Amino acid sequence: MQNVVCVVTPSLNADRYIDETIASVVQQAGPFTIRYRVQDGGSTDSTLDRLRRWQDRLRSGDSPVRCRGVEFSFVRSPDQGMYEAINEAFDAILPDGAAIMTWINADDVLVQGAFATAVAVVAAHPAPCFIGGRHAHCDENGALTLLAEPLVFPRRTLQAGLRDNRSLPVVMQEGTFWPASLWRQVGGVRAEFRLAGDFDLWRRFSAHADFVSVNQVFAFHRRHEKQLSANIEKYYNEIDSVLTLIQREEREREWQQCREAMWDRELGRASGYTGTIATWSSQESKWVFDERLLFPFASSRFLLTTRPEGFSTPARLRPREGFQSVEGPYPQWDLPTYVCWANAPTCSLGLSERLEGAVEVFVACRNFGVAIHAQFVAGDATSEPVVIPTTSAHRDFMVRARLLLTEPTNTIHVTMKSAKARTTWFLFTSGWVEPEAGPFPLRRRRLVRGLRRLWPQRR
Repeated sequence: MQNVVCVVTPSLNADRYIDETIASVVQQAGPFTIRYRVQDGGSTDSTLDRLRRWQDRLRSGDSPVRCRGVEFSFVRSPDQGMYEAINEAFDAILPDGAAIMTWINADDVLVQGAFATAVAVVAAHPAPCFIGGRHAHCDENGALTLLAEPLVFPRRTLQAGLRDNRSLPVVMQEGTFWPASLWRQVGGVRAEFRLAGDFDLWRRFSAHADFVSVNQVFAFHRRHEKQLSANIEKYYNEIDSVLTLIQREEREREWQQCREAMWDRELGRASGYTGTIATWSSQESKWVFDERLLFPFASSRFLLTTRPEGFSTPARLRPREGFQSVEGPYPQWDLPTYVCWANAPTCSLGLSERLEGAVEVFVACRNFGVAIHAQFVAGDATSEPVVIPTTSAHRDFMVRARLLLTEPTNTIHVTMKSAKARTTWFLFTSGWVEPEAGPFPLRRRRLVRGLRRLWPQRR
């Protein structure tokens, strides 16, 4: 059993939410000591006054302590960024022996019982691990806005860098816990990051330990306009800049294999696309660890088969013009990554690289209105008309179109028509472009065989 929980909060002009954050830490109950450090980067608002009041309150006993003790400290020390502050704070409070570690940002809040649960799960798991709870959000006023189902995080997807919310959902930083031995093994978080230090830390953790997803809520991530993580494009650019060319190529190969596993449960299990979910068993009075597939429903998500055989690494599509701001993720609607609405009858998608020749365009989307008639245009190339039918809230439709690109291009336009006036058109969830490989008979045969098994012919 770990008897010390070390917690850090980096802060800078955080007086609006810092009291809620501190209260959620120091009021945790359980058989452990809390070592809590707030590392302030030079606040000019009332943050420091609030920190002094908390220090006086805990020293005098005016704030009830429900664990073995709370060792609270803070320091005002200019730094080069949040991750440098986190390293300095942990250096100050981390004991020489065993401990459980986490950090909570100055606008997020922990759930009561989070520390006791984390300590129990880490102790019960048979091997070293780092853990996190279900994704949960609140708005700037504290109203609860999202509670997602537990997600699966196979180790190989973390190591490959796929957990960036473009390919697969991220590990939420708030409410992630790990043993001090793992922190020391990787050398802490890299201070040169500004936004994606947690992404890099989980990737390096996964080289030594599995991530266990706990079927409980540990913390709420507060969504508001001023948070650093609101700038998604800078976050993506930071991730891409830190990965070497070889690592980016490996990431693309891994994503290619991962998409193959969407269609075949046996392949997914054999390839290691499984992760651990911890659930409390009331019958056995203990934590139970189950291995689950990354894509438990495999081929049921898309209405149409997605990709042909014999292709090279696909070029990703990203929304450019004619789209609203990104939103999500919404795991409760099977949307674990960021999505955005097309809000104009003509919109453009950007390619991750320039392509030329015969290609096939794949766009996964959802349409909650009447059918949309669409065409893809790139330069002087125009696809055959395609129809995006009305879909359910939980299932994508995969649009597939062919283009003959006579010159290199990295932009594809989508023109749309509908029988009714619209303010939004389709919800873009993902997309890519691949060199054309002709018909895809193997996938079609598998689809037909599957349908025959589900609906056998009457005799």
